[in-house]
Amino acid sequence: MKKLTILFTALLLANTVYAKPKCHTVYSKDSYDNTETCHYANTSVARVYQQYRQNQLKHLTGEYRKYALLPTIPKKAVTVYPDPQSQAPFIYTPIKNGLHIEQNFEGGVTTIIFRQRGKNVEVKTISSPD
Repeated sequence: MKKLTILFTALLLANTVYAKPKCHTVYSKDSYDNTETCHYANTSVARVYQQYRQNQLKHLTGEYRKYALLPTIPKKAVTVYPDPQSQAPFIYTPIKNGLHIEQNFEGGVTTIIFRQRGKNVEVKTISSPD
């Protein structure tokens, strides 16, 4: 029953129409690092996470789909290896009012932070290529 409830919730969230976030990107002057900050109005971290994941899945095809976010937000810290041959982990860490994800790749690190801010959600995506 629990799995059915989780599946139903994921399907419901995946088919929900969301308002577009307001985003801005800041680029580092001396490197290729950049930080994109998006603000989602009147929503929850769980909904934004699902929206973010669904958007990822639209762009990841074939063998790259293994790099998509986990289907649900983990309740405790989890480390996964989407590509065991590279030994580059994705580390999911619940934080107060949100989730911190560190995606390690052979070409750098992407950090995604989902944080509830009152009725709104802020998502920071920090790209740090090697």
